[in-house]
Order: sequence, then C-alpha cells, then structure tokens
Amino acid sequence: MTASMTFNEIDLTAYNLRVIDTGLRKIQQVIPVVQLKDKGYPFTPQREARELHVIVTVTGSSLAALDANLDDIQEILRTETPDTLVFDAFNDRYYNALLRNIEGDYMGTLLWRGTLEFVCADPLGYDVTEEDNDHAIDADPDTLSETPGGNVFIEPVFTLTSGDNLVAATIQLKNNNTGEETTWVGNLGNGQELEIDVANWTIKKEGALSMATFSGQFPRLLPGVANSLIVTGMNSAGNLNIVYRNRYL
Repeated sequence: MTASMTFNEIDLTAYNLRVIDTGLRKIQQVIPVVQLKDKGYPFTPQREARELHVIVTVTGSSLAALDANLDDIQEILRTETPDTLVFDAFNDRYYNALLRNIEGDYMGTLLWRGTLEFVCADPLGYDVTEEDNDHAIDADPDTLSETPGGNVFIEPVFTLTSGDNLVAATIQLKNNNTGEETTWVGNLGNGQELEIDVANWTIKKEGALSMATFSGQFPRLLPGVANSLIVTGMNSAGNLNIVYRNRYL
C-alpha cells in the first residue's frame, strides 16, 4: 500500500514522492546479561535506536523535473537535528527522525525508486495531539484521575497552581498506580505555580528552578489505565494541569 509522508510538517507529495514501505518495525531491545557458570541474570531491557528504511518512488514530467524534485526532497530531509516524520498510514503519531542516507536508481527518465534511511535515537512514536487537562483541587489530600492512551510510560508536565497562600507547605504529588511520588517543601502564594517536569527531571516555582527541597521520584503515567493521582498540601484549593503526549512503541 502506497502512502504519503511529511517531514518537519512539509508534505513531500508536493514533490511527487510516494511511500511504498514505511519501514516501521517493532522495537528491538538490548537485554544486558551477566553470565555465571551455570546460568545468566538479565537486567532491565534497553531500547535501541529505531532505524527506518523507507522505500519510496519519485516521479517527474521530464528528467529535469524529476531531478528538481529529488534536489528539493534532499534539501528538506538533510537537517542537522531530528525533525518530525509522519506517515499517512500512521497519521496519529510522529517520530523524531534524522536522515542518515539516500540511495536509489533511475527507473527510466520519469521515475526514481530508492530508500530513505532514517535514525530515531528516541525510538518512540508520539501522538500528534498534545493532551492538556485541568483538574480542580478541592480536598486535602485530593485524589484525581487521568487516563492517557498509548502503550508505554508517559512523562508529563504537571503544574500545580495554588488557590491559597501556602507557607512552609509540604506539597506532594503521587501516582498511586506506580508508587512514584514527588515531595517539595516551600512557600507558594495564591495563584503561583509549581511545575513538575517529569521528562527533564526539574521542578520550577514561577518559572525558576526550585530543586533544593525536592525529594522522591518524578511520577510517570501508565498508558491505557486510569491513573490515581494524589495531591497533598494544597489546602483544598487550586488546580492541577497535566500536559503530555501519548507515546507508542
């Protein structure tokens, strides 16, 4: 089945590129093993970079037009940092891809067939739609629920907005499903924000790093289930905002 493809939000069908095979495969995992005399012991699996070998065709109304399309495609794809790669066959997600190589052959004067080789150092696919959900805090502690999609752990940005003047408060955010819990101690004025960025392992108060009184773990979200989030220390007032993208193997 042929498909279209966009890179860095540029639709390459404008250059007569058609995808024959996306090259998407299941992720392979590296499983470190310590081998003893009689048996081995496995450690936590590690995900390898994803390699995509995308088979494509490019056409042109003449050899000059075909060469112009190939030149434009190469210019678009040759970036120094990863960019978003989306296939219309899987248009609910994108991959952070960097072009490694282009090779192929002319199949006459109007058709070129070849392979675009991409490397995704981060092998996961990300939902093209960002989730941005608010939960009112009206108890202390308060139990809130968030149900993401995807099929792999999600690393959100949690933003707690105070609805009261909190002095020397011990603020805790725990995912009861995983047992992961962040604790922060400090002052938080009415309307001030405390940001917990799970992916980057940072806590910010009003946009400035505030890590000195942090302890615990950064709570991730489990995919496909209702995550029970317990917020403590907010004095029964305020808001929890959760921003994330569903992630896919």
